[in-house]
Amino acid sequence: MSHVATRLLYSLGTNPCVVEIGGGHGCPHGQQQELPLIFIGGRLLGGVDRLLEAHINGSLVPQLKAAGALWL
Repeated sequence: MSHVATRLLYSLGTNPCVVEIGGGHGCPHGQQQELPLIFIGGRLLGGVDRLLEAHINGSLVPQLKAAGALWL
């Protein structure tokens, strides 16, 4: 699913920073997060589902603009 997130962000004109992490070996039991985790301007947005939700409801572009990730 990280490919979906990356392609969406590129299609909007951003240049996302992708950080690959290990397979969750160091994550304590019960604290695993949905991957990928998406941050905008240092703030956690959530997983791909939240990214797509923000895109569909129109709140993604304003968040990207506020973070300085989109110049339009």
